[in-house]
Parts: sequence; C-alpha cells; structure tokens
Amino acid sequence: MIAFSEGLANGLAGSGVGVHALCPGFVHTEFHVRAGIDMAKMPSFLWLEVDDVVRECMADVARDKVVIVPGLQYKALTAGGRVVPRKLVRAMTKVVGKGRGRT
Repeated sequence: MIAFSEGLANGLAGSGVGVHALCPGFVHTEFHVRAGIDMAKMPSFLWLEVDDVVRECMADVARDKVVIVPGLQYKALTAGGRVVPRKLVRAMTKVVGKGRGRT
C-alpha cells in the first residue's frame, strides 16, 4: 500500500489531489473490542491516542507528506525495520501478533 500510495502521489502531483498513506500502529479505539481481539497483553508503549494520531496526521498532510507514521515509537520501529532483513521482521511480527491467525 505504501508503494502504491507513493506511485499514485507521484502520478497525481500538480493535479490538486493529495494521496497519503497513514500507518498509525495501535490506536486506543473500540476496534479491537468490537472485533473480539484481546489486546490486554500488548505493551502499553505501543498504544497511541486518537487525538495525537489526528494531530500528527493533519500536520503531515499540511507538509504534503505521502507516508505518515505518527508516534515516536512507530517512527523508530519503521526506521529499524528498514535495516533489518524482511524475514526477521516477519518473524518479529509473528511474535508480537501472538499467532492470532487473523489477517
């Protein structure tokens, strides 16, 4: 989705249409409860607040950023993920996801 959004943003440059990919991570909403997903064991430092996500997103949209990653923790994880082999990243996400069997 990120590569698609970047390509689309390039293709639409100058047209007045903005394309942005928001990658928020875990946000405190009712989503997980409604989906029946138990997130109690997720480390608290990974959670973002809705107002913070919206504020950072709107600021990045105003700066014309295409890929928007709110939260310092997710910026660090994203930067680290770029230098770690993809196979290791997939293994780490499997551990964090606890093999829920959901996609």
